Amino acid sequence: MSRKLVRHAAADWFNAAQIPGLDYVYPGKPREINWANYGSGTNLCQAWVFIAPRREHRIAYGGDNSGEKEINSLARLVVTFRSTNSDWLEAQDDMDDITESIVEQLRAGGRKLGRPDVVLSAGEFEAGIEQDDDEPVALAGGIMQAVCVIAFEITEIINS
Repeated sequence: MSRKLVRHAAADWFNAAQIPGLDYVYPGKPREINWANYGSGTNLCQAWVFIAPRREHRIAYGGDNSGEKEINSLARLVVTFRSTNSDWLEAQDDMDDITESIVEQLRAGGRKLGRPDVVLSAGEFEAGIEQDDDEPVALAGGIMQAVCVIAFEITEIINS
């Protein structure tokens, strides 16, 4: 599975999960987040998948001459949240609900990202799941924006 396929598999899997409050996940960083295309209302939340670094090593899962390789990719789901709620504490609670639902989705069903043919696991083993939230900031028009990065490892087994 290429880096491209890993990004798309992760984005497709998160989008298919229909996580409450998460409007859309892009398979890579968009030039510009188009807030009007996905979602409406007080809170908007979109994310994109970034993969780096990738580590590959040969491993003899299938015997001495199998050519199987294990590739570990550190995936980062960059979650951007915007709210017009004048109560920033409520808005931050809403953001926390969304990011916790994303993490719960990884815990509950993320093992194979819908691609059991190549993805051994996601969010497991040594790297686990790590969440890093930035401090909310004020944008023009009374909009609060917050960014959270949820990092997890995707392990693939390929035969080459």
